[in-house]
Amino acid sequence: MSAERAIAWRHGYHAAVCNRVEPWAHGTVVRADDVPTYYEYNLARVEGGRDRISGLDAAALAAAAEPALADLGHRRIEVEDTEAAARLAPGFAALGWVVERLAFLHRELRGPLPGGAHGAALTVEPFEATRGLRAAWQGESIWGEEAGFGRVEEQVAARRGTRAVIGAHEGVPSGFAAFSAHGDTTEVELVFCRPERRNGGLGGALVCRALEEAHAGGARHALIEADDTGDAKRLYE
Repeated sequence: MSAERAIAWRHGYHAAVCNRVEPWAHGTVVRADDVPTYYEYNLARVEGGRDRISGLDAAALAAAAEPALADLGHRRIEVEDTEAAARLAPGFAALGWVVERLAFLHRELRGPLPGGAHGAALTVEPFEATRGLRAAWQGESIWGEEAGFGRVEEQVAARRGTRAVIGAHEGVPSGFAAFSAHGDTTEVELVFCRPERRNGGLGGALVCRALEEAHAGGARHALIEADDTGDAKRLYE
């Protein structure tokens, strides 16, 4: 799968969730006005090749995006060209921004299932059924989501058609993988296991059950997004 296809998928879920998808000088601004605290759906995209912003540094780009983002409590700019992003990253870091390089991992479906004696019962449930697990996860988050963010996630999940595979040990939920599918592609959106259930194969089993479910519904490609330098990427690989 090409980078262009992964980017097009990302644009597609912005269109599904956001009520405003508007051009700006360097690409597109997407806004979901009823969920303004959700970073993924309130941001400025820098689209096209590196020549589009060749004369701009990070400070100039942030200033150019400011009018479209001024009423938000956060600022997010996604630079889609990897070379342009690498050039700008040190400047954004110097401004105090959190800088991430995101990777989309691709897998064709159907593929072999992993081994592992995780011992969990796996079921496919509505996304709302993950509420308790997401509350546990929030305690580990570096982003400091506000109270009530879980309900915001559920609003967005309803628009994307997100479901979840939940793993339980003796009836107690241990982890989940949330996923959505559109056309021939599915994305695994979130994966979480309680700390005491990690490193036993549960995460891999949750992801692969999600892919099996999506494949049964017609998906032939799978994507998952991860920090390009983080531990999660190694799990998903």
